[in-house]
Amino acid sequence: DLNALALLRQGSAPLVLIVVNNNGGQIFSLLPTPQSERERFYLMPQNVHFEHAAAMFELKYHRPQNWQELETAL
Repeated sequence: DLNALALLRQGSAPLVLIVVNNNGGQIFSLLPTPQSERERFYLMPQNVHFEHAAAMFELKYHRPQNWQELETAL
């Protein structure tokens, strides 16, 4: 929900938002559906990055690739 990102600028307390991108639709793997149907109808690989969304709302953005980079960003 991109509109929620606009609200982040209005907060008075520091906030860290962590987005974990599992490439779309993995929550549906919990449903009791045949795998072939799940892959065809529920999984939606996006391969998107979120730096543009952060920039639209003037939010700082980091894309750590490992735990050390995450610790540095935090």
